[in-house]
Parts: sequence; C-alpha cells; structure tokens
Amino acid sequence: MLLSILIPVYNERTVVERSLSLVLAAPLPDLSFCPTGGIDFTKAADYLKLPNVACVGGSWMLPKAALARGDYAEVERLARETARLARAPA
Repeated sequence: MLLSILIPVYNERTVVERSLSLVLAAPLPDLSFCPTGGIDFTKAADYLKLPNVACVGGSWMLPKAALARGDYAEVERLARETARLARAPA
C-alpha cells in the first residue's frame, strides 16, 4: 500500500519554485503539493495542471471588499468558478 503525502507549499511564486513540484515528481511520485502563497485564479489553474499538485489555496476567493459588504454571493461565485478549474489526471 502506498502512502500519499500532501505537503503545503507557502509563497511558491517564482518559476524556479514552481518547478520544484516537477523536479520532485520523478524520485518521489507519491509526494503531492498544495501551493497556497501568492496564488490567484490564473496561477491556480496553472498549478492544477501539474500532476503532483493535489489542490491549491488562496484568499482571492474571499475579497475583503465583498466580505465587508456581506456579498457572500460573490464569494460563492468565486469559489464555484475555482472548483470548476481543470485538474491534471490522477
């Protein structure tokens, strides 16, 4: 039985750091990443195309202005839009 390991990666912002996910894929195929720092909708889509990125996290789905005015419909819209992003095949 293989153990899947999920590693959160904070502030993974540069191309070199993003490449870390790919570099570790060959020797550590059961290692999965969860990038969270500096992620926006576009970066989330790019990360989710990588085979060893299990998920992404970020505050772009919770804009301060929408929260301040109680616009939870906007928060829901952003969350649903993000949930529809294409992911790499498992």
